[in-house]
Amino acid sequence: MDVIEYKLTSKNPVLISHAVSRLYEIIKEKYKNGTSKDVTKIPEYKLLISKFESKDKIVTTSICQVLVKLVENEIISVTTALCTLISYVSSTNNYVAITVSMSHLIILDFKLHATEDNYLYTLTMPQFPFITILKEEKNSWRTVLDQMHFIMNYPDEQIKENSIKILRPVFIFILCNPSSALSDGCKEKAWQLLKSSNALELQIEILLWLRTNDVDTCLETYYKIFGFTMVSLSKNDKDICIALLPLLSSVCISFLEHGFDPVVNLDTISTIINKYDNLSGNILLALMSEMIVICPGYYLFNVLQLCELVLNKMSCNITLINVLIASILKWMPYPSVLCAEALAIANALINKAVTEVKWTKEVNNPFSKEIFAKLIHFDPHIQFYTESIDVLNTITESNILSWLKTLSKSPIDLRYKYRLILSGLFLQSEDVILTKAICDILMQITKEVIVFASHMLPLIMHKLSKSRDPDELKYLLLTLPELVIIKENVPIVNRTLQTLFRSEGPLKYFALELYLMMNDRDPRCYRYLSSALMETSQNDKSWYADVTCAKVIKHICEERPECAEELAPLISQILNKCGDTNGSAATALALKSISALCRSSVISIASVWKVLAPKMKKEKRTIVMKTLCEFFGDIPFFLNKNSIAYDTLITDVLEILWSYVIQNNPEISEAALKAIAMYRLEDIPLKMLPDDFQYSTTTSQLDTSASSNTKPVNISPAILNTCWIKMLEKVNKMVLNAAGNVLISFITNEVKNFRSGIYNWPHGEPNNFKYLPERSIIRVVGEHVRRIDGTKPFNENVAIECLRIFAFKYPKPLPNINWNFLHKTSEISHKAKEYSLTIACHHSVISSSARNFVEHYLSMFESDKNIKDLLESKEHEILYSNLEILCEAMQIQKIKPFLDMTLSYAVINLFSDDGTNVILFKNIMHSYARALKNETINDAIRTLLSTTLSNLLDEIDLTQDYYKPYISAILALPVEYIERMTSPDVWWETPLKKLKNAVIIRAELAINNDIEMPLNCMNELIDLVSALPSVQLYLLQEVQRVQTEVKFKMYTSDWVIDFLNRVQVIIPEISEEDQRILFYCDVFFVSIICFSGMDCIIMDTYSIISSQHVRARLFPKAMAMLADIQYWKDNIIPQVMEWLHLMRTSPLPELYKSAFHNSLISLKHHPHYNKNWFTYLSSI
Repeated sequence: MDVIEYKLTSKNPVLISHAVSRLYEIIKEKYKNGTSKDVTKIPEYKLLISKFESKDKIVTTSICQVLVKLVENEIISVTTALCTLISYVSSTNNYVAITVSMSHLIILDFKLHATEDNYLYTLTMPQFPFITILKEEKNSWRTVLDQMHFIMNYPDEQIKENSIKILRPVFIFILCNPSSALSDGCKEKAWQLLKSSNALELQIEILLWLRTNDVDTCLETYYKIFGFTMVSLSKNDKDICIALLPLLSSVCISFLEHGFDPVVNLDTISTIINKYDNLSGNILLALMSEMIVICPGYYLFNVLQLCELVLNKMSCNITLINVLIASILKWMPYPSVLCAEALAIANALINKAVTEVKWTKEVNNPFSKEIFAKLIHFDPHIQFYTESIDVLNTITESNILSWLKTLSKSPIDLRYKYRLILSGLFLQSEDVILTKAICDILMQITKEVIVFASHMLPLIMHKLSKSRDPDELKYLLLTLPELVIIKENVPIVNRTLQTLFRSEGPLKYFALELYLMMNDRDPRCYRYLSSALMETSQNDKSWYADVTCAKVIKHICEERPECAEELAPLISQILNKCGDTNGSAATALALKSISALCRSSVISIASVWKVLAPKMKKEKRTIVMKTLCEFFGDIPFFLNKNSIAYDTLITDVLEILWSYVIQNNPEISEAALKAIAMYRLEDIPLKMLPDDFQYSTTTSQLDTSASSNTKPVNISPAILNTCWIKMLEKVNKMVLNAAGNVLISFITNEVKNFRSGIYNWPHGEPNNFKYLPERSIIRVVGEHVRRIDGTKPFNENVAIECLRIFAFKYPKPLPNINWNFLHKTSEISHKAKEYSLTIACHHSVISSSARNFVEHYLSMFESDKNIKDLLESKEHEILYSNLEILCEAMQIQKIKPFLDMTLSYAVINLFSDDGTNVILFKNIMHSYARALKNETINDAIRTLLSTTLSNLLDEIDLTQDYYKPYISAILALPVEYIERMTSPDVWWETPLKKLKNAVIIRAELAINNDIEMPLNCMNELIDLVSALPSVQLYLLQEVQRVQTEVKFKMYTSDWVIDFLNRVQVIIPEISEEDQRILFYCDVFFVSIICFSGMDCIIMDTYSIISSQHVRARLFPKAMAMLADIQYWKDNIIPQVMEWLHLMRTSPLPELYKSAFHNSLISLKHHPHYNKNWFTYLSSI
């Protein structure tokens, strides 16, 4: 051994080779002779291996050679040899020899064990040895690539043909590595090595994982795509070149975002377009439109040149042509010396696009399905526009409006992505209704993404220049003021409105209104409005101008009263000038302006009225008088009610109002009564009432009046209540209800001041209202009604009006009384009966007589003999409208027959008539809902209602619209009760109809409930239905409806995590034959698609439910959309990525695994990918 040691340290290659060879012979001999079956325990082997740490590279190289020899002679295994080599990677100074040996061992291993479908090494376990070398020694990459080249060009055809598959983990590690551990040179050489081979599938796979979200990765990705393109061009591989066009275009967008020069990339695209004819440029136009929007002026010429080439060489869809025009128009309002050439091309492009007739309405996909279909998920732009182009294929005149309506409800992120396509459709549209619908969505986007206003204004201006439809022109002009939300749009909008303002007639006044809208959007535009307003008021004497100016002034006074000081002369001018009939509208508007200024305390109502009174008291114009009444009605809110000024002004104003009440014009009378209702009863002195309404009701007053032949002089300043009945008798019958509303207002104020003691009468209910104060309106109305005697003449209209006043639902009940007189009043007429029953219902909680009155009606329903006649009399409607009160007042045995009988009749006869019972069922259910929401109802009756609803679940079919009101009643029950009654676990059996009912109720519960995690209430049924294929489609439909409704709620993301955890738990429990896991995946697909809004972009939303392929296609794009939402990005997406990785490696059908895989690719730009890329790529 000493001789061997000496030779190994001699540094002589010949001696070292001889010594190592001798060790090999000894090891071989001992192994063959059976001296030691465990080679690792042979002393010579130990000595051999220990020399890996030698600093002499000749020694380590020779040892590596021997190690390979030992494997070839089957003395040690490939695994043992590789493990030995790997263990010394970190300690050796000769990684070259180790790498070379590894390559030989890998070839040996493949020959011995591998098949074409099974390769031994991966990114992780067992990890490819070259990856270990690269991780341990950064400078080893040249040697590694040399050995990869060696394997790829190995003489053995089997090795050569499978070399790419063998080396795949190493290529993935080098080229998809997001870290900076490997040099650019390493990645470039590896890509060149891959390009030189027949490795299309691996190249595409690597391209999919390349990123463009930061400066470094964007450049790396570009170089790889560019290199791949050049090789494909040199090979004249048309399909690959065409498939790479969208990638090159998309990278151009990233170049522009990161500030790189895209010219070379654009030239490459031009080269491909020039070389291969008959290529549709639809997706290129879409991507280039995105470029134009963000392109610096320096590169605009190059981009537009490429657009010109596309239009000249390719057949393009008319919508995408207009998308291009829409992006170009943004540049047109701002001519620049720097962009002169580019703008010249832009004008030529627009003219060409408008005048050419070769454009088609078809949107064909020109790409090789086998290649491009794999590259769709490379980039969000490509994902989005490939899907959008497919959508354009399905748009027709008959469905586009419904599609736009759905799209308008999508999340702003999705609508913003659609901004260019919508802009193209907007320019293309020749239908006014369609133009408005598209513009509405674009304006939605503008309001939420303010910078988009700079894009929107040129679109509107261009559309205005082309439109000839008056309705469309008006609509477009109305959008202009909305666009001044950014500063640069203000001059352009102002110039447009100035042109309009210089016109004559209606256009000028319309311009003034537009200036007003402009001022609302940006207060800095007030100077333009003020100038136009002053000019119009001074120079235009027409009545239309007066009305327009008054309308503008009113709006300013309401919205910006701080500007009112300079408007005071204009208001005064209008009031003085507009005294004739034509000036009525302007005067009325001026009064409303003054009211607005008083409301904001800019001016004093008292001082203003002193100026207005002389003129207004003489006013005879109906419109002005009605407006003046509205003005008077606001006065109680303007002044301090305890001030002297208030008393003086009120007296003056009320005298005018009462004089209006007795006029022959019902419109004015009604307006005056509405205004009077705004005042307090104590504000109205007796002396101002019209004479027809006044008389004394006390004996002493009558005696005094009779003996002196004069009016009583000792009457209280407060109005004697009997005057109000006189008012009802004498007032114009057309305004009787308005007069009654005055009393309702007074009673409302009166009951608000009642204390609880007024309702407590331990010795029985009083027989009259005389215990109330004389000034009480309740007293006078109640006594009048109580004294009605059907045997004597009485004013039926006044009696019914008094009953209506008492039947009003006040904040508190009326004071207690014996309500037995309602039996008499109910005989006056059918309307009187309804009011009487309503009064009794309202007071049945505090009054036994009222309760007895109601019980009389309830008792009629104890038998079903006359149920049809009873329902025709309509009393049940009043009982149900007050059900929440009756459930608090009545005993269960009194109300149960009524509830059972009416509901049973409605359900049995629901389909048998003209819809009367449908309405009845709806009213019953809504009444149940109101009652159940009332916490004060009788517990026994609450139980009765709940049980009735629960039993009804077995009888009805909620898939039919007739039964939908049932849901509103169910949702009024406690959540725990709803979950119990809709839980199949507590049912004796699970009939299909009842299960569907439960699904619908749980869905509504998820949508309309404020519980912490409402979506969780769907989980139980999802679990059950996962094993019931016949109901799965129906449940998916309800899941879609729920998730669409709640997609803007924050808790949706929490539900997603909870759902993923639940699925993850059950995966080990499910066998490969068990299809339940697929249903869980379908639920998840539908939910994510709905949360993202991707369901809004396809015409046939039902296909999301019915088609696995549609779900699998939309799911990755939906995931990419959600990843852009900040909350999802920060808190949800990392966990989702881990779950996606788990699912794509689970035993699922290829369609599902592909959807999960593509989704993970779509999320590659997320920061979480940097941490876990090694794990994700190890499984592909």
